[in-house]
Amino acid sequence: MNNSEGPCSSREETIGTQNEMTESMRIAEALQMQMEVQKKLYEQIELQRHLQLKIEAQGKYLQSVLHKAQETLAGMINNGSPGSPPILELTETRGGFS
Repeated sequence: MNNSEGPCSSREETIGTQNEMTESMRIAEALQMQMEVQKKLYEQIELQRHLQLKIEAQGKYLQSVLHKAQETLAGMINNGSPGSPPILELTETRGGFS
């Protein structure tokens, strides 16, 4: 080993090792942050999925309420229930039924 290379080489190796460790720590931190972001995104997707199911259930419920109202109205018209408003009045004021 040459004396002129000894002290400089050792110092350069130490600096190189420190740089590698610093770079490894940065990579580890970046990976940790990425994992946290992915976890949050997954949680948001699950929440959206849950809300979508609730919205669909609410839509089905409202459809059944509308259907029941239409059946009730049709029954009132067919039976000619006393005191029920004329069908023309109902469809004009409510925009009609489909």
